[in-house]
Amino acid sequence: MTDNKPARRHPPDFHGKPTDDFDAFKLQFEGCCVINDWKPEVKATHLAICLRGAALQTYKEITQEERDDYKKLTEALSRRFSPAKNEDLAFAELRGRFQKPSESFAEFANALTSLATRAFPAATTAIREKMAMVTFLDGLADAELRKEAKRRKVDTLNQAVQTCLEIEAENRQDALRQLRRDTPAAVTVAAIGESEEVKKLNERIEALTSAASYWRDCAEKVEDSRTPQVSHVHTPSTDPAQEQLRLIKQLTDQVASLQVAQQELRREMEQNGQRQNNRRPPKPRLCFFCDEPGHVIMSCPKKKAAVEQEGRGRQAETEELNYNARR
Repeated sequence: MTDNKPARRHPPDFHGKPTDDFDAFKLQFEGCCVINDWKPEVKATHLAICLRGAALQTYKEITQEERDDYKKLTEALSRRFSPAKNEDLAFAELRGRFQKPSESFAEFANALTSLATRAFPAATTAIREKMAMVTFLDGLADAELRKEAKRRKVDTLNQAVQTCLEIEAENRQDALRQLRRDTPAAVTVAAIGESEEVKKLNERIEALTSAASYWRDCAEKVEDSRTPQVSHVHTPSTDPAQEQLRLIKQLTDQVASLQVAQQELRREMEQNGQRQNNRRPPKPRLCFFCDEPGHVIMSCPKKKAAVEQEGRGRQAETEELNYNARR
């Protein structure tokens, strides 16, 4: 016969940290008691085995009667580690929470959601999300992004995260467009021409110069090794030394012609670049917020006024939410 009993489950450990909720741990522990079929007289012993850290220290400080009785033991631990004791701490941590340098928008939002749940356990989900959203906008690390995100209308925390991602993408596009405006097209054309045509000419000139130098050295060695002879015999016109000198002169002429072609190509590229600059003057910088010249979006006076007005509205809304949550 096969055993149909469920496998035994070991309850998790409880350390009694400020972020730990004993009531939630108790639900898990009692579920394990049902699965493992633990009797009431042994539940206190199994609970004591799960205690760690501050919770274990509290277990040592209570009386022996409370240790042996499961109900009294849970009441003592609940008084010490109940969520009501941690509400003020979570609220203070929520108000002082800011985005860390290496923290993404999604990670920052998830941390605030957890803190809001612990700080306002009796509040509705809408109020907790609103508090997390306001703290998210106030705690953004980038000052300019924080102002722009507050200027735009968002109703939920997910919308705030999405808005920050959109602003970040827009800022990257603006920087790329500004870079393209400030970079003349002729500079790019000249750089491409030099990297292709002039490079090939330089390589060919270097190869021909090396060949000419080699043949010149060979001709000098042959000339030095020749023995003077007095003879009335007609010297043939195909003298090897003369042939080498002729080849050296030919290579030297080719090097000179390539150097001239290189200079003409450079001169032509410079003239083309000047004509491109004359035809396409740089455009004036425009603000991407108000489309007016003379300043950029970071120093736009209209944007600054809009952000200040939106900030006053946000502050009043935050005060009202704090009052309703504490009432």
